[in-house]
Amino acid sequence: ETFDGNLCRCTGYHPILEGFSVFTKTSCQMGELCCKNNSKDGHCAESTNGDSETSGQDVTPPLCDPSQEPIFPPELKLRSSQLQK
Repeated sequence: ETFDGNLCRCTGYHPILEGFSVFTKTSCQMGELCCKNNSKDGHCAESTNGDSETSGQDVTPPLCDPSQEPIFPPELKLRSSQLQK
């Protein structure tokens, strides 16, 4: 919910935040009335109005080794040095 908002897709922030969304707990706008809270298996029923529901999909986050530092993409380093010239 915190990641949602009016981020411009052209800034590049939107894909970054989407990447972090796998580490967050999904929530429903319905709050306590969410169908996930009232179902036996924790999933919502199929939508009847034609909308597809993506928040009900289980997403496995990438494996992270806490002993390793994240690597900054080398391609971005190269582009940065080319743009500064």
